[in-house]
Amino acid sequence: MIRYHLINEQGQYYQVEMGRNLKQGQQLQLMVEGGTWKASELITGELALISEVVIPEFRFEDMTLAKFDQLKPWEGEIANLARLIR
Repeated sequence: MIRYHLINEQGQYYQVEMGRNLKQGQQLQLMVEGGTWKASELITGELALISEVVIPEFRFEDMTLAKFDQLKPWEGEIANLARLIR
């Protein structure tokens, strides 16, 4: 299982669990709006494959990597925030 940590443009933090167990609320697919910061972590298993489709095309100049100090408002909501930022 993979857990996504997301913060949207309105500043709302939420998590989505990706996996095959739909009865437990896991999802097979996830649509992420532009302007959303995301981080993922492997929760169970030894490896996982993530595939992304970006529309319109991906451009490096549109990408912003979050820095730890930018995410401080959410550190109470995200356990072990520092381990997700590299």
